Amino acid sequence: MVSFFCFYSTIIKAQTTTILDSQFEQVLINLGLDNVIDGGVLTANIDTLTVLDLEQIFVAINITDLTGIQDFTALVYLTISPLVNVLDVTQNIFLEYLSCNSSYLLTLEVTILILWM
Repeated sequence: MVSFFCFYSTIIKAQTTTILDSQFEQVLINLGLDNVIDGGVLTANIDTLTVLDLEQIFVAINITDLTGIQDFTALVYLTISPLVNVLDVTQNIFLEYLSCNSSYLLTLEVTILILWM
């Protein structure tokens, strides 16, 4: 009698979003979306967030880099820290409100979608 054993293993690696600014990541921790400053956040924790108000959160005042904002794909409302100098919201297609009271903002990248009815 010959027996065959087949072992199947699946390794699931959760997709993460790179967050370069530790102050930005601290805000995500404060909001319960992350748990440790390690340069990344689980994308599944942020891709359904619709409101992110970085002007009203004290620790957010020092955010200078919003790398990772592109994976907040459900964002409708976004206000940014006054120190951000580059903002790319081309992937945030549901964004309806953007407030950037910043004299430092040098580059703003947006995609405008016009629907004809």
